[in-house]
Amino acid sequence: MTVGQKASISLLASTILAAAFAVVSYSGLFRAIETGFYDPRARREVDASLDAIAAAEASYQAVLLERFSAVISMDSFRRSFLSNQAFEDSQARLNALGLLAERTTGFRGARFVDLDGKRIHFSTFPADIAKEEPLRIVYRDYGNEGDPAWSALGVSEGAAPAVNLLGGSREFVYRFPFSDGLGVHRGTALFYVSLQGMLEHLVRERLVGLGDDLAAVGDDGLLIGLPAWAGPDFSARVSELWSSGPNAEPLPVGQSAGSEAFVLFSRRATAGVMGRLVPASFFEFPEPLRWLMLAAFFVTAYLACFLVLNLRQDRMAVLAAKIRRLQLGLVEEYLDRKGGLDPVR
Repeated sequence: MTVGQKASISLLASTILAAAFAVVSYSGLFRAIETGFYDPRARREVDASLDAIAAAEASYQAVLLERFSAVISMDSFRRSFLSNQAFEDSQARLNALGLLAERTTGFRGARFVDLDGKRIHFSTFPADIAKEEPLRIVYRDYGNEGDPAWSALGVSEGAAPAVNLLGGSREFVYRFPFSDGLGVHRGTALFYVSLQGMLEHLVRERLVGLGDDLAAVGDDGLLIGLPAWAGPDFSARVSELWSSGPNAEPLPVGQSAGSEAFVLFSRRATAGVMGRLVPASFFEFPEPLRWLMLAAFFVTAYLACFLVLNLRQDRMAVLAAKIRRLQLGLVEEYLDRKGGLDPVR
């Protein structure tokens, strides 16, 4: 059998085997690979990514809580509840807040509110100023339209600092119990930071891409990967899934006409829930990989068949090799005897 014949037979056999393998694969093998190998691997990748994001969020919030706590412990801020303010205290507060704004990306301002949640004693927001005098600033009362409900912001004496998400204004509010210079509890200190600060922190840590965004789902939590076409109904669906707390298992989320389905991964965060939306196709065995697998099987089958056909040597090739060895032996003997040759041999 010639080499060409062996190659033709190997090609025919590998084609038949590859066709049978394709039928078996599309009948259930690809689904088994997707369920038993590809899907768990994809889930582990998303879980690891979201765990890292949740850890980065916790460290980010801890740094800001410590930073703001150091500010309100300054004497100039403890005297902010006095009716008449000293010029030195006002300047010290301005300097401290200026430095705070430089160090804190997305810092929007601070506001100190009385125990009853009505009177504002200090604020960096110009809209809070009702009247300004050389040694005295009168602020408006808290509770105007657009102000978040005080019941969700007030902090009682001795309570631990906390972080709330204000989804409507896309910002975090950091809440601290506040005492004056005599140690008397006077109200709550509020610091406001835009979501942009956390987003830049996650980008610096290379946990999200430059094109990603943090979407606030009401006041429940933050969502990464929200599609551009998503409307209020989509966010309401996510909020509904979060209503009983973040689920350890990924949950399917609805889709709109012409779009693919999404899967929601969630983790508990400092300010609510941290979630990530991933397209459902991410967990499916991709079509190019299926074709690559079929091509690899075809090549492997061809090489295996060709190898099997060449395990047994061709008889004519063996005979030719023996004749060649005989010829070489005769020439060597002739040279060794310097021309003499045994005719009988």
